[in-house]
Amino acid sequence: MNMMHYINLKRVEEAKLYLQGDTPITEIAFLVGFNDANYFSRVFKQIVSVTPLQYRKEYYR
Repeated sequence: MNMMHYINLKRVEEAKLYLQGDTPITEIAFLVGFNDANYFSRVFKQIVSVTPLQYRKEYYR
């Protein structure tokens, strides 16, 4: 595992916590260190296999 992959794993773990609430996904992307919400969604999907919105709906709604 390279450094960037490790950092993204940690960011996604933190994002999962924010997804439990009502914080907008765009804001979550910035809070966990991404400068682009679309890139955040792509990385999240690569790691978790669902988009942040799908994750929120499946696990917290």
